Amino acid sequence: YIEDVFLKKLIKFKKKIFITFPDSKIKKYTYQKFYNHVISAIQILNFYKVKKGEKISIIFYNQVEFLIFYFACLFRGFVAVPINPDLSSKEIDFIVKNSKSRFVFFSSTIEFKIKKKPLKNNFYLKVNTFDEFFRRFKLDNKIKMKTINVNLHDEAVIIYTSGTTGNPKGVVLTHLNLLSDAKAISEWFKFNNNTKTLCVLPLFHNNGQITTLLAPLYAGGSTVITVGKTNIMNFWHITKKYKITWTSVMASILSILNSLPFEKKNNSLKAILCGGQVLTSSLQKKFEHRFKVPVFEGYGLTETTSFACINDYPKKRRITGSIGKPL
Repeated sequence: YIEDVFLKKLIKFKKKIFITFPDSKIKKYTYQKFYNHVISAIQILNFYKVKKGEKISIIFYNQVEFLIFYFACLFRGFVAVPINPDLSSKEIDFIVKNSKSRFVFFSSTIEFKIKKKPLKNNFYLKVNTFDEFFRRFKLDNKIKMKTINVNLHDEAVIIYTSGTTGNPKGVVLTHLNLLSDAKAISEWFKFNNNTKTLCVLPLFHNNGQITTLLAPLYAGGSTVITVGKTNIMNFWHITKKYKITWTSVMASILSILNSLPFEKKNNSLKAILCGGQVLTSSLQKKFEHRFKVPVFEGYGLTETTSFACINDYPKKRRITGSIGKPL
């Protein structure tokens, strides 16, 4: 399961940068440093006596606090329920109740959206920064923890999708779902330990979690994570500064990049994966002609974890206008 993959990479790459946040004060986390934070989060969850299989809502933007609690859930067999922080108070409350989440970790920036009277036996925990939050508990994160048997078919995350009618629907994904798609994408595009992805899509949904996080992790790579659309203006600057090799976007982002006066700064970016919206051949041709970066169109949905089909790699094997072959 996910912890097995992470620990194998940790043994090899302890001092290697795993994730980078250009927008935060603490910008870089090595595999070891990030792992230490996840262990600290597990200590907090143990303090509350969280049981395997219990649901934990996590409501953050693209920041390290999201990832710390997300991996803590995956490592210990808790079920992560990522929630879009831009939803209304009513929508957030619905998902928390519908998922039967007992614990809700949320960013201090959205405190005004959180219900003042949570249900009985529910814990709502506000987090400003993780370090500050952990210090409140005065726990010893060096204590050896009991082994938890997490199986491939255990529930890992519940991602809520808008669907077409009524309230959002919770899509249940297992550890095997996450690993299968991460492995497929990683191997399809020949990711390796030099792969560095740029995550511009939200972590609360499956593309951010799989394509630009777990897929590079599977190969021992690293990820640079930005706060979505606010960094589109800096897309080429970030790509150059951090030597990004892969990213995943929607067609609308390609359109925005086409409309801006900024040009590509270097040649590190090998390709872009694109899905979630219709990619017209005219947009694809215009983008590729201008920036000399191939775009690989694919198709997926929450129920298939992320990409289910995608074009062949390398670019000479693509078929423009097709969503490609099943992964």
